[in-house]
Amino acid sequence: MKKAILLSILIISCTSGPDIMSTGQAPGSADPASISLKRLFSVCEADMARAGKVIISHGLVKNLSHLHRMDSGGRKYYLLEREAITRLINSVTRGLYCDYILMNSSGTVIYTMKNDRVFGKNAATQLKNSGLYKCYTESGRDAYYSDVLKVDREDGYSLFISSRLENGASSGIFVLQIGMARLRETVGEKSEAIGLDKKYKITADSASIQSEYGQFGRMNIKGLGESGVMYFLDNAGAETAYSLFRHRNLEWIIVTEKFGPSDFR
Repeated sequence: MKKAILLSILIISCTSGPDIMSTGQAPGSADPASISLKRLFSVCEADMARAGKVIISHGLVKNLSHLHRMDSGGRKYYLLEREAITRLINSVTRGLYCDYILMNSSGTVIYTMKNDRVFGKNAATQLKNSGLYKCYTESGRDAYYSDVLKVDREDGYSLFISSRLENGASSGIFVLQIGMARLRETVGEKSEAIGLDKKYKITADSASIQSEYGQFGRMNIKGLGESGVMYFLDNAGAETAYSLFRHRNLEWIIVTEKFGPSDFR
């Protein structure tokens, strides 16, 4: 009789589907999107370190700041230098970025690889609604990761990774700009990143970025840990896996729709 009862319990536990807030944790597991993001950011930080050394060794912050003060902002001389500087930085990085940006210690943009709209502008006074403002105010010696933001109204959403270059009079801030296409490619077509502010950070629908993720209330945010994947049932009854992604100051929730926890074991 006892064997029959135990067998019944075992059958029920194996065949029952998850409830809407089931933890479904797989200890020690990590979703593929988080692994891919970690790899990308590891490459970015290595690139930033190498580029920073080149910028300091060539005195670029001091020289470009001097050019900026010449010829009504130095644009004439700057354009002659930009191609050479870009080649120099490209030689020590992996080519993953839609732009490189260099600011001096006062927050003035003294170099970009592509974006002439922000050249010569000050992040502290003229670009307060951009990712560059956050980089200027928050950057330290370690890599700082901005929210997914725009450089200006004409630009698409990007992630900005920055660090402060300490070198006396040549101190500045170097920024790597990663475009949304690269971020989407990294997390994969079946995953999205949601911020703790409940808003989309990485998603295939560019119009949805920074809008609210409608299923956020179904997730057990307090129960999230970095050691496993959890899941909930969406409105259609499909399993949606989610996990915490944390890297330096960045915290996202990676959501993979219509997958159960068994897909991550």
